[in-house]
Amino acid sequence: LIVAGSLIFLFGIIDDIKNLRAIFKLLIQLVACASVVLGGYRFRQIFGFVLPKYAGMALTFCWILGIVNAYNLIDGMDGLCGTLSLTALVAAGLLLRGSFWEGTAICFVLAASIAGFLVYNLPVPNAKIFLGDGGSQFLGFMIATIPLYSTSARLEYNKFFMMLVLVSFPMMDTIAAIWRRLRDHRPIMSPDKYHLHHKLLNIGFNKVQALFIVALIQILLCAVVVFASYQRQKIATSILVCAYIFMICLFSAIHYVNKAVTRRILNRDRELRK
Repeated sequence: LIVAGSLIFLFGIIDDIKNLRAIFKLLIQLVACASVVLGGYRFRQIFGFVLPKYAGMALTFCWILGIVNAYNLIDGMDGLCGTLSLTALVAAGLLLRGSFWEGTAICFVLAASIAGFLVYNLPVPNAKIFLGDGGSQFLGFMIATIPLYSTSARLEYNKFFMMLVLVSFPMMDTIAAIWRRLRDHRPIMSPDKYHLHHKLLNIGFNKVQALFIVALIQILLCAVVVFASYQRQKIATSILVCAYIFMICLFSAIHYVNKAVTRRILNRDRELRK
């Protein structure tokens, strides 16, 4: 994990300076993911169903790769990736409390580090520093790998789904971005201006308001996940399913509101030209 995390961070820094080709960045990520999985770290069960070894390895490999890129892609507005990472790590630390104290310590140390960073990264009035690929990819890697350690049987039952809810903002944004680029016949790694934060800004919110909205919803999600961890397994599963459905509805609502606003702006511009 130390080697893989260092690899992600080092080449992220190099990419910030040299602007590496997307295929080379992906290759480094694949090597890092493979080293973690081959080192024996993987999800072992979902909802009590014990995963076959190679199924667990494949799921974990895709999970790490997806989350690393999700946090990299969501880092498009000052304070956004840091806020999502801090809240997810605090929630993960609370989940691991009692069954994996070292993981709790790692989560809280990382969260404290991000809190110090956010003092200079919030858009109030303007950010002085930013994460870059080195920071965003490393945070995504840590959030993806912390739950791979063994925990109590009670937590293991819903642990994968709990993490899905905690990372639902960057994950859903990444899924939407991939679908959008495949639909438009563009390279998957190509940038665009249709991420969640771009849509909130287009709807009419400023950067501070958009960040506040995302942070508030993320904090509520974290609270729901921590609350679910204290419930019986089946009840916790129901709570998590409701939280995930809520996020799907929220993303859909933002998408269609943004679409309506864009259409109205285009119609107005067309009228002005006439």
